[in-house]
Amino acid sequence: MSNIGITKDMPNAEPFLTAARQLSLTVAECVVFEDVAAGVQAAKQNGFYCVVIDRARQPDRLRGAHQLIGYPAELAQSPLFAIDTDTGDV
Repeated sequence: MSNIGITKDMPNAEPFLTAARQLSLTVAECVVFEDVAAGVQAAKQNGFYCVVIDRARQPDRLRGAHQLIGYPAELAQSPLFAIDTDTGDV
């Protein structure tokens, strides 16, 4: 993925929509990881599931995300990556 051809900045969702299209994914199949309010706004307004990585632990400035984590390692405990231990299904 690259930003070649991206002409609009956040809060426009062009970068997210372009990436989804290039990967042949629907918006519903994507997860956006953001650390700025404009990115959260762009993701949410366009139907993307949004996870905020907020190492500063200032959730008020990043309201509206579906999930808030402090560090990427916390994703291991996220329901996004839950594995059914009986079947192995994700």
